[in-house]
Amino acid sequence: MGEPIRTERPPRLQATFAVLALVLVASCSDIQPPTMPALPSASGAHTPGRIVWIDLLTADFEEAEAFYGPLFGWTFQKTTDPDYRSISLGDEPVAGMIERDEQDNEAEAIWLTYLSVPNVNRASQEAKSSLGRVLMKPQEAPERGRVSVVADSDHAIVVLLRASGGDPAASPVRDGEFLWADLWTHDLKGAARFYKKVAGLEVKTVKKRDGSTQHLLVKDGVATAGLVKLPWKEVQANWLPYVKTADVAATARKAVQLGGKVLLQSKNTAVIQDPEGGAIGIQSKAPKGDPR
Repeated sequence: MGEPIRTERPPRLQATFAVLALVLVASCSDIQPPTMPALPSASGAHTPGRIVWIDLLTADFEEAEAFYGPLFGWTFQKTTDPDYRSISLGDEPVAGMIERDEQDNEAEAIWLTYLSVPNVNRASQEAKSSLGRVLMKPQEAPERGRVSVVADSDHAIVVLLRASGGDPAASPVRDGEFLWADLWTHDLKGAARFYKKVAGLEVKTVKKRDGSTQHLLVKDGVATAGLVKLPWKEVQANWLPYVKTADVAATARKAVQLGGKVLLQSKNTAVIQDPEGGAIGIQSKAPKGDPR
């Protein structure tokens, strides 16, 4: 992501550990994750260290659909589980939505990033031993695979996944599909240690044309996500996914018209906030190092 211009308050994902325990599954609870469809275009192979799926945790399906449908051209499909809906662009699924209980009215929506790992049990244990916290113990999610929800050493939330049918194959990204993800953190060194232990990711620092530096999380020489230093102490560390759009400025304006906010904006990138407070990025092209 390029150097942003701050236009509103900075991005934050304020879903607390308590809310996640209520919604996703407290480790000592009998509640189960929603029945989520298998990952689309499952390749039969696994690509550990790669972001392979995105879900929106929201209190209001209809409000989310009214915002994201016109914004990105997405359509929404009910599934066998009333707490989960599929998001598609044309005929292709691109993400999903999990409906949370409205027990905490202060909680904002949150986009959950799924990170492929070879062994969820081992990765979850590594998260715990690397100053992270296990929010949902490893378990089987019907059709999806084995999952665990953890918070990293700076409290950013990530889902660890071993997909039962393999990870989706990397392919060219169309407008309206997820293009990239950044980890916004206060502690770059701590994040580097955590994700190396949990997912085998290395940090690579590259110089950009404008002289600034960009930190990338890399697996087997391929960039899988970005690592961004949070400049605001009051902002919670979080994973931020980006959707590809041909015209960042026009998409940002439309987000405001639909009841959202623009939090940060530069020429090729912006961070917007939906009416429920969920932060998501929009970007016109893939960062350097992205294989797509």
